Amino acid sequence: MSLVSLVNPVNFVELRSEGNTSLLTGLFWHSAPYASRMIEQVHATEHGDWQIRTASGTIYRLQASAAGSFLTRYAQILAPTSDYQHVPVYDLRKDGTPIPVLAFSGVQLGEEVVFTLQIRNDGVETVRHTTPAVSIEVWKDEPIPEKLPHRATRLPWMPTEIRLEEL
Repeated sequence: MSLVSLVNPVNFVELRSEGNTSLLTGLFWHSAPYASRMIEQVHATEHGDWQIRTASGTIYRLQASAAGSFLTRYAQILAPTSDYQHVPVYDLRKDGTPIPVLAFSGVQLGEEVVFTLQIRNDGVETVRHTTPAVSIEVWKDEPIPEKLPHRATRLPWMPTEIRLEEL
């Protein structure tokens, strides 16, 4: 028996079972001995550890438990989908670091996610929107960046001083 998991609804579907790799009706089908369960959504009240890939190629790790929830962002680790290949992806404050999640909209394949985060230590909340989710999986390991020839050299996020002067 084979289990089909939707890995990237824009580009391909992955079929996992014992067997060979084959091309079928213009979609890429890949056979592997390990089956995984397709996750279509994560409700804001669920507990677990998930990897969320978005259309920009960014990976998010969402860790939710009764003790609290944390979000770790890995900016444009993978190639973006064709609809988002020309959309710039910027490094954000605390990328690669678990950030406390105060609330989130839930995660649904094909839809953007809205997170309310506690990034600053002064009590001011930060709201972040993602590009549409293209895959949701159980977290396995740290993501490995693909070699992206189109991706420009990235500068790390640095705080900027803003001065207001009277004229």
